[in-house]
Amino acid sequence: MANHELTPFLDEIRNRIKLSDLIGRTTKIFKKGRTVKALCPFHNEKTPSFSIDDDRGLYHCFGCGVSGDHFNFIQENQNLNFIESIQLLADELGIKLPEKAHIQAAPKNDDLFGVLEAACLWYQEQLQRNLGESARTYLNNRQVTQASIELFRLGYAPNQGLLSHLKSKGFSLERISAAGLSLKADDGHSYDRFRNRLIFPIINTRNQVIAFGGRILDKGEPKYLNSPETPVFQKRYVLYGLPQARKHLRGKAIVVEGYMDVIRLHQEGLPYAVAPLGTALGVEHLQQLWRHTPCPIIAFDGDTAGEKAAFSTIDKILPFLNATQSLKFLFLPKGEDPDSYVKNSGRAAFEKLFNTVQPIYSLLWQDVTRNFSLNQLTPEEFLQIKGLLKDYLKRLENTDLRQAYLRQFDIFLHSIEQQKSTPYKKKQVALPQQTGITLEKILLVTLVNHPYLWEEVSELLMGINFKDPEIETHRQHLIEYFSGGFHNEDIQKELPADLVHLQNFDDERFYSRVPFAKIGYDQKMTKSGWVEAYNKLHNQQFLKNDQQQSAEHLKNDFNILNWQRLKATKEQ
Repeated sequence: MANHELTPFLDEIRNRIKLSDLIGRTTKIFKKGRTVKALCPFHNEKTPSFSIDDDRGLYHCFGCGVSGDHFNFIQENQNLNFIESIQLLADELGIKLPEKAHIQAAPKNDDLFGVLEAACLWYQEQLQRNLGESARTYLNNRQVTQASIELFRLGYAPNQGLLSHLKSKGFSLERISAAGLSLKADDGHSYDRFRNRLIFPIINTRNQVIAFGGRILDKGEPKYLNSPETPVFQKRYVLYGLPQARKHLRGKAIVVEGYMDVIRLHQEGLPYAVAPLGTALGVEHLQQLWRHTPCPIIAFDGDTAGEKAAFSTIDKILPFLNATQSLKFLFLPKGEDPDSYVKNSGRAAFEKLFNTVQPIYSLLWQDVTRNFSLNQLTPEEFLQIKGLLKDYLKRLENTDLRQAYLRQFDIFLHSIEQQKSTPYKKKQVALPQQTGITLEKILLVTLVNHPYLWEEVSELLMGINFKDPEIETHRQHLIEYFSGGFHNEDIQKELPADLVHLQNFDDERFYSRVPFAKIGYDQKMTKSGWVEAYNKLHNQQFLKNDQQQSAEHLKNDFNILNWQRLKATKEQ
């Protein structure tokens, strides 16, 4: 019995034994909502990184990279072979096992790694030979350096030759096929899967080749082709460029779309770029990044498709968000991708775009208000917006984050109410107008002088970016300082050297215009002043982003609705 004929038998075992129950017999598992995790049984760790997918019957460790199904787990955990692992589970269920002599042993993962590594070396050799000239020309035209070619182990697949080479190295056709390197024609003969393509090896976090991507070098289709999923390659768990980026993921990461985007950013000194492989960014991808940075940046095209992709990502990850697991979104100018933008405008210009990133709550607010004119809201429309916001809030499983989002949305809603309630409008704290005193500086100086505010305004400060690069650096350092719990009554001695000047700030002109920032000022008035300054700054940034997006929508689709939307944003 060939293994493909054995599939219904194996599927019955998988369907009758839930994978998390099987693993839970020897390993403590943790369930939260739809997420099932465990401390990896195959390496030492203190934080669970072993993810179990009961729907697909697969497990994957984001720490050591091991993955597999029911039978792989039994083999590794109890040191059994493939047939013995089937026998063990079949006996448990009272299922009669087909004759062992007729069952072909499944290739071990180590065998697959061996054939994939041999294929990678062969592809790399072909790139340097005469047959690889077209691939070298393509790379040269895309300005890919030799250092990048070596770092990412780029290669070339000619029309034929890999199968015969691997066979000469002692690899069986079964192993070659199991590794996803060959296809079978109608007449039964096998041939190379990748032909006349630039090859991008896909490597796991243990620096093992697990699959390949190939870009066609002529006019054929598909333009990009990836290896099929195999026992060592499930694309939902893999990010291209992660092995090269991992040592640089210290508090920052950017997710782009394709191979060339990753290579370009690494080449230009932004080595923390990664990309999913022919699939939408998923929770499993982000769980790997969240181990290194709490808030990766996701880059999308600045068109309708990019906006749609951003909201699709948000929709998937809302239940998994918490204080140390979030995202921000970067929308590129229309027609640009990271590769083209950096190549044409330079690294500095690309890094400036980071000042325009938008947090999740901001995009949610844009989504629920996109069909309303905020300066002309009726009571019914106001309630509709509140209802839409509640629908999003229900999907946030983390209680603390849900409360933080609720406070943020309350600020936005309160701002709308204030604009509408003219006769009974509460007296606001007077903020300086056109004095050269920036709202950014007001927020930081006030917080340094009144550290008790941190507990109430921390989420707001972490969710906004400052335009002034120097003050933005101060904002980041101040967040690190307060997040570490280093603030106390003797804060002046504890402040980092580059922030002390904010407390020593002694400008009577500043304090005469912003009295609530001064040490000892009434706490209630200080909080009110800080929130008003934040509100004003956020609204300025939000309005600018809204105007830019409205203009882009109108440019892409000139109709009366988009024209009215742009007009409404300019009137606010």
